[in-house]
Amino acid sequence: MKSCIYFILICCFISQAWLYAQDPTDIETRVGRYIQWMERESDLWKSANRLATLGPKAVPWIKAQLPKISELAQVGCVKALLNLDETDYSLNWLLNLLENGKDTNAKLYAAQLLGIYGDYEIEERLTAILENTLEPQLKIVLAKTLWQTARSAQATKTLRYYLASDKEEIKFNAALALAEIGNVQEAKPVLVEIKEEPTWRGRLAQHLLNQETLTQRYEKLLKEERNKEKQEKKPAANAKESLYPTIHEVIQKIRQYHVYGDKLDAQTLEDAAIKGMARIADTHSEFWNEKEWDDFVKSSINEEYVGIGVYVDKEDDSYVVTSPVYSGPAYRAGIRSKDKILEIDGWSTSDATMDELIEKMRGKAGTSVKLKISRAGWATDREITVMRESIKIPHLFYEMLPQKIGYILLTQFGQKAAEDMGLALKKLEQDGMQALIIDLRGNAGGWLKAAVDIVDFFLPSGKLIVYSQGRHPIRGKKYEYISSAKTTIRNYPLVILVDGSSASASEVVAGSLQCHKRGILIGQQTYGKGSVQEPMPLDTRANVRLKLTIAMYYLPNGSCIHNEYDNTGKIKKHNGITPDIVMQVAQESETWKNEERAKIQEKKAFQTYLEKYYPEQQVLFFELAENDQGDTKLYPGFDEWYQSLNTKASTDDVRRWLREELRRKVADERGKEYVCDYTEDQDIQRAIIEICKLIKIKPQEIPSFQKFASKFEK
Repeated sequence: MKSCIYFILICCFISQAWLYAQDPTDIETRVGRYIQWMERESDLWKSANRLATLGPKAVPWIKAQLPKISELAQVGCVKALLNLDETDYSLNWLLNLLENGKDTNAKLYAAQLLGIYGDYEIEERLTAILENTLEPQLKIVLAKTLWQTARSAQATKTLRYYLASDKEEIKFNAALALAEIGNVQEAKPVLVEIKEEPTWRGRLAQHLLNQETLTQRYEKLLKEERNKEKQEKKPAANAKESLYPTIHEVIQKIRQYHVYGDKLDAQTLEDAAIKGMARIADTHSEFWNEKEWDDFVKSSINEEYVGIGVYVDKEDDSYVVTSPVYSGPAYRAGIRSKDKILEIDGWSTSDATMDELIEKMRGKAGTSVKLKISRAGWATDREITVMRESIKIPHLFYEMLPQKIGYILLTQFGQKAAEDMGLALKKLEQDGMQALIIDLRGNAGGWLKAAVDIVDFFLPSGKLIVYSQGRHPIRGKKYEYISSAKTTIRNYPLVILVDGSSASASEVVAGSLQCHKRGILIGQQTYGKGSVQEPMPLDTRANVRLKLTIAMYYLPNGSCIHNEYDNTGKIKKHNGITPDIVMQVAQESETWKNEERAKIQEKKAFQTYLEKYYPEQQVLFFELAENDQGDTKLYPGFDEWYQSLNTKASTDDVRRWLREELRRKVADERGKEYVCDYTEDQDIQRAIIEICKLIKIKPQEIPSFQKFASKFEK
């Protein structure tokens, strides 16, 4: 009997040893075969699943093939890697594919995979990809993914925009995406249109509508049950006592029975439960574990980083400087926009990821880094040594427009926003500013104190700026913020620009100044985020925080900025701030125009034009970068050059694209970014027209304003 058992054990050992000692070439062959099958879209996911069954030993072979295969096959390989727990690598590959890929279908699949496997850590890159994407169908999928991973307001804003599209295909897909992320009521009119279609989207629309009906029915029953419990006066302690054992039991069962339960520790599962409890309270409440709290502290308190000061993107498989930070060491060392970074301290960037590139450029302050740079017009590549230093990321930009109209763009309410605003105002006032435009478009908010201090610049003392009030007698106690007029009262005309992404602190500034009739608001309805969150420490666990909404902000007239939500988290009343002058959202350019621009860029036509004419006529081009009046005749040799392009884009389209390239070049020459473009931006144009009325000048008589002087006349 014993000898029989020994024989069986020996056989098992031999079989296991054979499995682990498979011929590597066999794995390589199978990887290659499955990847080849992925080139057929119909076999993509089946082949991806087969690839994943090869196990961890296949990972190096898969990664080695990724750069060599089509984008569609790359998506299939990445899906297999995700199944093999190569999450960070895979998510980064998908993001790079969305940033640089050409195959629209592959990019659609990449976005969908990110929606399944991604989380809030990819929000920043995903938001940038969404903003830079022009294809509507891809933009819809990206918006849905952004909501799934980060619950971003930008996602719903994008989907609402396409819900109003004239094109049925776009409108229908936007409605389905909105409904899938929970906004069924908003998408309902369109869903009703397509629910009878004998297609997949008709069936999906019907399912979503049915699901919404069931949800409403269950919510009604639940509400009735709660009311019944209140009437019976059941003690809350009983419910509480029964809840905690249930959570404990669920954690144990997941760890014991789930197929991946051995990879989930009890702390991770407990954190997930806490996060769920916080999130169900409202969309802005959340639980931060130790790492998340540490990251928040670092990002919110320290608005600087140590590095060389460049913004980098990937173009044509090369890392290109999109713009240097003009106050940073890279610019002082000679780095300019459009420079290609080939090497960093002898390390080639050709196969590097963006994270690896950033890591190489950052380091300790006072240390140096040597970059090998390629630049158009150079006969050979050059090495430039840059000393690392602390870089302040600018969030406030300003300049003086014609007729002494000041313009300030504030992109974020950091801790130093009010200080930076004070310095900008002082400089503009010293230069004779007669009126001011504050641009808060796209500003999602930040520190309340910064917002209050900025409003304080423009109100006399003793005025109510904003107040907060909640339910708790201590933490939610009513607190009023009153102006102190610490500085000279500024009485010049003021216009504030806002849009649907202006939120929180931006809404406090815009709403308070509007209530006191201190400024004119121009733009679109703001986002509607006027709640107060407080990160609370927990007695039971150090170095974590429970960020809870404890109060709401109210403007001086008593109105609440915050949107009203139902118990499912859907907006039932959109509050925010309504501008005094509502502007239409600028239309995105058609896809064919983007394709035409790409063709012109591929020919390096913009670069060739500027190389030919710029050196001899720098003064003229500086003027055109500032304001070209929309006149192609001001550009030397433009008509002949335009004819050589053989493009169906209009002369005005090509002029605008050329001018964008010109402004980037001139910004490098002068060492200062262009803050705004009043010759093209209709919101800024309207602000200028309103200011002209207030300071009693006729825009038609101002050469810089003549192009749009009559644009807004009724």
